[in-house]
Amino acid sequence: MNTNTQIDKIDKVLSKISGKKIKAFVWQYAATHEDFATALVEKYWKPERGNYKEQVEACFAHAGVLGVRFGYPQLDWRKIEQDLAAMLRKAKSMKKKGNLIDAALIAGYVMTITCREFKHDHLAYTPVMCGQKKTRF
Repeated sequence: MNTNTQIDKIDKVLSKISGKKIKAFVWQYAATHEDFATALVEKYWKPERGNYKEQVEACFAHAGVLGVRFGYPQLDWRKIEQDLAAMLRKAKSMKKKGNLIDAALIAGYVMTITCREFKHDHLAYTPVMCGQKKTRF
């Protein structure tokens, strides 16, 4: 189908759908398409100020350029690394100012959330342990 024709049809459809209906559709589609959900979060979600867990989670709202692998969206680890580095600089600055609790919270969230997201992103590459006891984090 011609892209211009597709865009025209989308424009026409969107002009006839109520905000409530489009929101319901987006919600349902995001629940069943993780790549769409990731793109939606990356584009529109902003973490609450002072909520370090949400701020660190926002670092992972970067879908990879390679799209979907094994049914899951790939993450753009370069962008994630840049965002995490900024969070760690923030923690270092807080430590220098004597705000040790917030610095520790940020560092803890960076470690635990990075581990969780890396494990999830590389789920398909988990090696098979033949005859060996599997260890967990």
